[in-house]
Amino acid sequence: GTALAVLQRHLHINREETMAFGDNENDVELLRQAGLSYAMKTGNPCVLRLADRAADDLGHGLREGFARLQFVGKLLQLVGDEQKNTTLAGGVFEEKEN
Repeated sequence: GTALAVLQRHLHINREETMAFGDNENDVELLRQAGLSYAMKTGNPCVLRLADRAADDLGHGLREGFARLQFVGKLLQLVGDEQKNTTLAGGVFEEKEN
């Protein structure tokens, strides 16, 4: 959950513009931080209870999630803008030194 919060702040997106996927207890905080959370149907029962939705597989969840959040265009724009100014280090975007 902490890493997602850092990424949300860095990309200037709010909680409602993010989604997360999980299947086990280690994903609980991540799912809580996301505006839309998916658990895999084969996942841990506590994660299934916590998540907003259940998905048969990651592809199904991604398609449905992107359609629900309606931010594919915004995501592509953010990724394009961020690639110009940042690198991905240790799972967190960091500013490039010019």
